[in-house]
Amino acid sequence: MKTSSPVSHRSPPTIPRRLPSTPGSSLPSRIPSTPSSQIIATTTQTSTAESTSQSMSARLVPDKQNNWRTLVVNCNGVIGKKAQLANLVSYTDPDVLIVTETKIDGTVSSAEFIPPGYKSFRKDRKMGGGGVLIALKSKYPAEEVDIRTDCELIWVKISLRQQRTLYTGAFYRPPSDTIYSLEELNRSLEQLALKTKNNKNSTIILGGDFNTGEIDWDTLSVKPGSPQKVINEKVVDILDEHHLTQVHREPTREGRLLDLLCTNNPSLTKTSNTIPGISDHDVILTDSYLRPQFVKTPPRKIRLFSKADWTKLKEETDEFAKQYAEVHESRTVEENWNAIRDHIDQIIDKFVPAKNISVRYHLPWLTAELKRMCKRKCRMFIKARKSKKHSDWEKFKDYKRFVANEIKKAHWQYLNEILSTSLEENNSKPFWRYIKSQ
Repeated sequence: MKTSSPVSHRSPPTIPRRLPSTPGSSLPSRIPSTPSSQIIATTTQTSTAESTSQSMSARLVPDKQNNWRTLVVNCNGVIGKKAQLANLVSYTDPDVLIVTETKIDGTVSSAEFIPPGYKSFRKDRKMGGGGVLIALKSKYPAEEVDIRTDCELIWVKISLRQQRTLYTGAFYRPPSDTIYSLEELNRSLEQLALKTKNNKNSTIILGGDFNTGEIDWDTLSVKPGSPQKVINEKVVDILDEHHLTQVHREPTREGRLLDLLCTNNPSLTKTSNTIPGISDHDVILTDSYLRPQFVKTPPRKIRLFSKADWTKLKEETDEFAKQYAEVHESRTVEENWNAIRDHIDQIIDKFVPAKNISVRYHLPWLTAELKRMCKRKCRMFIKARKSKKHSDWEKFKDYKRFVANEIKKAHWQYLNEILSTSLEENNSKPFWRYIKSQ
């Protein structure tokens, strides 16, 4: 296996001891609700706002509880960011990730960067540019929706409880693109409307990097002097035409709200916050009142050959060999193979004990110190966002780069230790255990 050298260590930036906090972004003021959803919306704006304002002072990521968690991530290239993406997933525990600017093609397997326990649906552009991806937990039944468009957009259908359905879309509009991508997005939403017209219980969540940062989402108007007024107005018109509400309010890159999260059922949105990302974009973290179906994974049975009764196993095998020698010439090859296979299965069941294990995913290289550094990074992000001081943002950016390097270095050191141990002890088990976990 080819490994790169670990990132050289350097001292972390100065870290302030006392860090103020700021609550998560509030829900949109404009929420069309049905009578039944008004209760949910009221609860969201009262109890949730109070609890959020208190809990967010201590942590940036709210408790997940039983909520459906969606992340909108602009990764600016997934190659080389496996460790950072794994850390983000471990820290936030999302149900689905909407990823833009993957910058890969078909020569790159999803297993090379998607954390274990998740499956992915992709639409690549080319190596080094564009691309979108939706990754969700493997236990959720899902399938790609057959909607063909000439833009960077993909839809996935996810089954919810009580015969409900969630359609999740990932969209990326390049900054240099004209209005063409938005027209393709509009066409896809029209096709999606035809697929859901007979199912009134369908929920739509559309997220991604729209690169339209001149929209005032409280008034649904374009800010004066916008150089891309037509494009920004087109986004507002498309969302309005298809009854979608943009629920996020905090900027995601350099004070501009470029990454959006839209839904046709905003009353189900509990909170929407911004957390530090893995590129120059921050990550949108949104919790919703949705309940998915589960595909229960049965426990895996493993044999404990170290505790096998080898004496009795050999005795029965010797007896089988004698019986086999007497009749094998009168049987076909298929019959002989079936007899051997059945005998092997039988003696293993009788003389080799077994135990059931459940699959657990963890990151052994993500140490307690790295976790503390990630939490410290989030606190610095909160302080910079609240104070809006250039010096605080520079400290946060420096420390963010430092933490990213430390995470990458820890991952490669872990791999190097596995390889060194395997070579020195002539034991390949640790290596293959790691490969299998991926």
